[in-house]
Amino acid sequence: MTTSVSPTWEQLPILVLTKVLNYLQLMDRLVAGKVCQSWLKALDSPSLWRTISIHFDRDVFVLNELLIEVAHRYGHYTTKLELDWSNPQIHFIFQRGLGVSFLDTLYQKKVQIEELTLKEFGFHYRWTFRHRLNIVLNQFLRCQNNLKLFRMMNEHVRPNDVLRLVNVIAQSCGHVLRQVDLGNALKKVQPFHSIPRLIESISRLSVLTDLSINYNVLSDGILQAMATANSNLINFNIVVSDTLSWNAPLSERAWQQLNNSCPNLQVFLKIEKFSHFEELVPILAPNIPLRRFHLYSGRHWDQRIIRDLRSSLSLLINQYSSTLVDLIISVKNNREMLDDLILELIDKCVKLEDLQFNGVIRDFEIIREIFEYFKAKNVTKFKTFNLHPREINSRNREIIREIMTDHREYFNRNDLNYSIGENQIQSVFYYYM
Repeated sequence: MTTSVSPTWEQLPILVLTKVLNYLQLMDRLVAGKVCQSWLKALDSPSLWRTISIHFDRDVFVLNELLIEVAHRYGHYTTKLELDWSNPQIHFIFQRGLGVSFLDTLYQKKVQIEELTLKEFGFHYRWTFRHRLNIVLNQFLRCQNNLKLFRMMNEHVRPNDVLRLVNVIAQSCGHVLRQVDLGNALKKVQPFHSIPRLIESISRLSVLTDLSINYNVLSDGILQAMATANSNLINFNIVVSDTLSWNAPLSERAWQQLNNSCPNLQVFLKIEKFSHFEELVPILAPNIPLRRFHLYSGRHWDQRIIRDLRSSLSLLINQYSSTLVDLIISVKNNREMLDDLILELIDKCVKLEDLQFNGVIRDFEIIREIFEYFKAKNVTKFKTFNLHPREINSRNREIIREIMTDHREYFNRNDLNYSIGENQIQSVFYYYM
């Protein structure tokens, strides 16, 4: 009688070992390679090293020598590189230059990557370390030829360092770079009429399709540089954090020139911490091909100033009814009657697919009117309906019950996600296509 013997771990096929190792964190993966020769051979699979994510304090402190080995043995497999700091950060490691050698090894090996992400990057720490890290990172980027995406996901990096990085990348990869996301990296830049270094960088990005940037660094010169450099720009994401940090409004002429140069342009405006009409008007130029508009007011505002959200919503309807697809209005404790404008948005914005209104609904009858509109127009595309009023009195409960009875065919759909209930903090109306 023969008995079957289960294979040991070192006898597993390379493909199986590779799938197992793919679930491990970088530290565990490197340690696993020290177990036996078969595991070390499985680590040589390119799929394991397509993306490398390094925490410059935690990982470098623990795995400094192993990371150098990674750069030597597997760096040529890497296409996506993520560099960041752990949270919470290990402050005592900043005084040491660990990690610089990792980037220097990638530079010496002439590793070519396609995507680079910097998250909470530490250029703002001790000068000696920041200077060394900045130098080696710029050296590494100067040798890149295939970088297609560059992303910075923090607001702590010094503006000069950000502009220098963008300039280096534009010089080396301007002919292939398609996506640039600067997040809030330039949020703290003081208003300028134009930033020559940024204009020079933008003028080199000939195939750029996606750009995310802060409004405070934009100028007519930058829009004109974008229009002159390429005609491929599609997604233009702009973050407006507050009205104290941006310069003169962009002219309609500059927007029109960009529109003419980039026929597929779609603009996303994200407004943060303010919502007053007089502050929004200079930003909302008529020539903007506005596809997405998100407005988030701050927790507190000057009670002496009237927000005039009615005029703001009316402006959106009048100027962008043919382009607006995604709209979020989130205001805290607004005192205005906006119910009728919600229905007007749904009616006149013909391309609108997502609508979120986070504010006060004065009369629940507007919900009934919306569903009557859906029924009359045979609108069945919306997927989500969430209503969380601050207070539901007996009259409102009856209205909700009647709506759900009269329009049972909507609420009985399998693809509809709806919820109606009480919330003591805010009132929310969501309408998703």
